[in-house]
Amino acid sequence: MASATPKKTTGRPNTYQVRKKTVDVAAAQLIFDRCFALDAFLCGYSAGRGKARPTKLTAAIVSQIDKHGHAKLARICLAYLLGHENAHEGLDNSAYLSCLRDIRDGAKKIAQAADELVDQILRHQIETGELEMVRARTFHRLASALHGRFRAEVDDDRFAELIYPKLIGNRFSDLRTTHGLSSLAALNEEAEEIRKLHVRNQKEVQRLGGANKGLRTGNKVNKERKDFVLDLAALYEQIFRIAPTASTTAPDQISPFLRFVYRVFAEFSQQSTAPVDHRAYLTPSFGTVRGILKDR
Repeated sequence: MASATPKKTTGRPNTYQVRKKTVDVAAAQLIFDRCFALDAFLCGYSAGRGKARPTKLTAAIVSQIDKHGHAKLARICLAYLLGHENAHEGLDNSAYLSCLRDIRDGAKKIAQAADELVDQILRHQIETGELEMVRARTFHRLASALHGRFRAEVDDDRFAELIYPKLIGNRFSDLRTTHGLSSLAALNEEAEEIRKLHVRNQKEVQRLGGANKGLRTGNKVNKERKDFVLDLAALYEQIFRIAPTASTTAPDQISPFLRFVYRVFAEFSQQSTAPVDHRAYLTPSFGTVRGILKDR
């Protein structure tokens, strides 16, 4: 008889595997309740080859379901459900570059506006000999908001010196100034350098033949579904003390384990009226289940 424990998978755990470790079992049993568990195991119950299909579970099997079968079934079902309803898509390279461009362009726009604001303050002071207080206060508040968390590191005079506009002091610099928002120009330049470096690195990876081609359609779903069915097989064997098999001779004549799997997958349609990924809840064919069982 095959081992009741699925083979350990190697590599990075998928969402289903991660969810299994964090599922609240009590909550899972409320969602996938005892009636569902009893019905699922009844669908997978067999009195033996050639015998009529039982109409109810034995007291001993019900005891096993109440003792641990319901909790384990509910746990893996909720993990599978949450793994697809709340799953995050894989990291997208274009999304990463888009964020970098937004930071770069946003920093540039703010830096240019800050420079213009300081120029207005300086022009007014040169022309009138007075400080234009509305703009000056506005600039001070903006610079303080940007750097305020560092204020505790320096005294008030030093902090004011760092954020207040001041001429560069070079005789060739005209009226160019440094001010409390000048670092945004550096942010713009650094974001652009990071973007360029990333693009160069991606091209080099592609040139060397190691480009990340991404997951093929259905690959993620198939991997998580495989792990889920393996867990169902292990639980089925633990409750019924027989090895799960997948076979069919007619649409209404399928092996007990297949009936168990089909009943479990049918429950997902009751729990998710608008599934994020419809493929995840498609009932696997007997050939698919049979192939999965071969890997036990």
